[in-house]
Amino acid sequence: MLDKALIGAMITIALLVASLDLVATGCLVRTTQLTRFQKVAQGVIVWLAPIIGALVVLRLLVESDPDVVRQRWIPNDTINACLLEVLGLEARAFDRLAAQEIENVALDTFTAHTGHSDHGAAGDTLDAGH
Repeated sequence: MLDKALIGAMITIALLVASLDLVATGCLVRTTQLTRFQKVAQGVIVWLAPIIGALVVLRLLVESDPDVVRQRWIPNDTINACLLEVLGLEARAFDRLAAQEIENVALDTFTAHTGHSDHGAAGDTLDAGH
């Protein structure tokens, strides 16, 4: 039973790695920013160092020709806005920022208050001794 689970996990990982390599290779084929030699060299890197090579090549392609990667793999801004609205991520982010701001104001107020009361208490003690 454990052997089947291990084999299944290994197959899943291999498929994910191969998918990432195929994505990088597909983006290399579609780009017009690189020469044929550069495409072949980067393709070799992708397949010789599967995960790291693919991530490096995709990162380079995003910087030099972002439309090649974004056309297929990154949703457009309209979809992103709708998705964030549905998930409520903007509201959650706003709530976190508001809570952080309230915490900062409370901390500043408390620090200012304790700073004044410490000086007053020390002054009272010194005055009482004189």
